[in-house]
Amino acid sequence: MKLRREDGQAFQDSAQLFWSTTRLPESEATSERFPVTGDGQWHEYQIPVSLTPRRRGILTRLRLDPTNQSGVMVEVDSICLK
Repeated sequence: MKLRREDGQAFQDSAQLFWSTTRLPESEATSERFPVTGDGQWHEYQIPVSLTPRRRGILTRLRLDPTNQSGVMVEVDSICLK
């Protein structure tokens, strides 16, 4: 993922990945926060959803909130589920 502010200034922030399953709806409890770098460069982020005890059932939906800031251009190259 690549994050770039409109003004070009680098920043550190957090992203949040939400999921829902056949047993649990999407909520704060079914999410994982992780640090992100906004410097206009590509970064790979690995979020081990399968290892969290809150992930029960089959994943049915994902939602990515890539940053908490406004005015950020977001590019996602790929999402891989393992």
